[in-house]
Amino acid sequence: MEKERRQMKRMLGVFVGCALCVLPLVANAGQNVVAASSTSTEKDKILAEEQKIEKALGVTPEQRQKMKELRQASQAKQKALADELKAKKSALREELEGPKPNRSKISGLVADVKALQGKMLDDRVEQIFQMREILTPEQYKKLKELRAERSSGDTGKKTMKEKIREKKGKSKK
Repeated sequence: MEKERRQMKRMLGVFVGCALCVLPLVANAGQNVVAASSTSTEKDKILAEEQKIEKALGVTPEQRQKMKELRQASQAKQKALADELKAKKSALREELEGPKPNRSKISGLVADVKALQGKMLDDRVEQIFQMREILTPEQYKKLKELRAERSSGDTGKKTMKEKIREKKGKSKK
């Protein structure tokens, strides 16, 4: 039983890991909700990053169109879910902070929040499967490599910690 639980956790971790690798390209909830309400410069940066990735992958015009349609559909779904989730969390916070919190109402709101988070994850996993159908296996492998490089800091940019260490090293001399 314990072995099965660990295996299920690992599988969920793999799905979540894949989701985190691909989502910036296919409009993950966080970026796209932010992108929908962000300034045009931020949108331009996101668009430029997407174009850079598309160029590195060598996508065809047909793939580009399918990816655009997937991104737009995903943005709409994720925004609607995120808005609903925000409202439920706000209601939960109000109920918890009220003078007489109603335990059953709070339990219902918690269940609603969990359900919405589950829907968002289901949608992101579905996006991954759809993206895998759009890209060739080689392109998908390259996408994962690009995302791994980016998340591991192999972009040539220094992290804040590296900059601080460097600065401290110079000041000691």
